[in-house]
Amino acid sequence: MRNLILISIFLFSLYGCSLLLFEKNNNLHKISIPNKHIDTYFNNIDSSYIYKTEINFFKKYYSGISVFKPLGDSCTQVVFLTELGIKIFDFEIKNPLKFKKFYKVNYIIDPLNKKFIIKKICNDYGYLIQNAGVKYLTAFTNDSNTFLQFNQKLKKYYYIFFQNEKNYNSIKVNSAFKTKIDISFYGINKIVPDSIFLNHNGIKLTYKFLKIN
Repeated sequence: MRNLILISIFLFSLYGCSLLLFEKNNNLHKISIPNKHIDTYFNNIDSSYIYKTEINFFKKYYSGISVFKPLGDSCTQVVFLTELGIKIFDFEIKNPLKFKKFYKVNYIIDPLNKKFIIKKICNDYGYLIQNAGVKYLTAFTNDSNTFLQFNQKLKKYYYIFFQNEKNYNSIKVNSAFKTKIDISFYGINKIVPDSIFLNHNGIKLTYKFLKIN
């Protein structure tokens, strides 16, 4: 029991140090701003959002089309098809920030039908569709960006805005030791982003999404 407590203290100390290092490296200082409600870009239940998609999953490469269809109640159906219309997977994903059981599998092809793969994919798509309507803990700024910080377990989420812009242009997911995931949004002045890039640091897993009009 004593060892467990010591390990927990050690991990939280490292976690705090890593966050301070992140803030220092980005020249951040805390600011006070009104509570900001952050919505996913994919929130209109009357619309479907279609993106040409490339997924590099370790040694596998998948190319096709992702369809995001909001269903209401913080739930979005995500379907990934090949260019020939063959379904790769079909999930219903809720906001991972709010729901412990945040995804339902409607279909997935056999080569990907492994629990850890399913959870990883649902997590990644979940970052794109999650509604961060939870209260942020801290706001930071530097010369070019505003950062809103959320916590979930041992992860820190930073939603990053260009100065004087109402839409976020990137999300960083930090663990105790490093930035685990970088997500960049481009063409954010429109209703939805023109393109999105999601990159895992430390493992070979990347996504590229290009909007189909």
